[in-house]
Amino acid sequence: MERFRDEVRRVGHKAEEDLHAFERELRKVGEGAEHDAEAVLREGPEVPEAPRWHHRWILFPLSSVWQFVRRNGKRVGVTIAGFALILVGIALLVLPGPGWLLIFAGLALLSTEYVWAQRMLNKAKQQAQKARDKVVEKKNARAERKAAKRDAASGSPTDA
Repeated sequence: MERFRDEVRRVGHKAEEDLHAFERELRKVGEGAEHDAEAVLREGPEVPEAPRWHHRWILFPLSSVWQFVRRNGKRVGVTIAGFALILVGIALLVLPGPGWLLIFAGLALLSTEYVWAQRMLNKAKQQAQKARDKVVEKKNARAERKAAKRDAASGSPTDA
């Protein structure tokens, strides 16, 4: 009986059910049950021991990293690509190239996964809209001044 309990603890699954079934079988057999229990154990199906993490201790850290990457692969990829775009954009602010475009593209990519990037992108869009409105306003004011100057210049000689 003790050997069977040790065996059940070692195998680790269906232990309670197997133990109760074995005890019922022992009650049927009677006093000579210890000897018969050995026979039952030998006749029973071989249950392979499930490998545990400490049996593969060399591969355990690698499998944990692989599981993390599988679960969070998209987020990790988006993060790396987004920050790479932002860094290249910052470098292109000094060097010739479309620096602001890459910075905004990096923020747009990061905003698909992170709320802080989405807020930053919205703030950048608002600032860009303000700057655009300011430029359009100056352009319209300049065009109005030119038109007024042209009207004044063309109106003076004809009136004289």
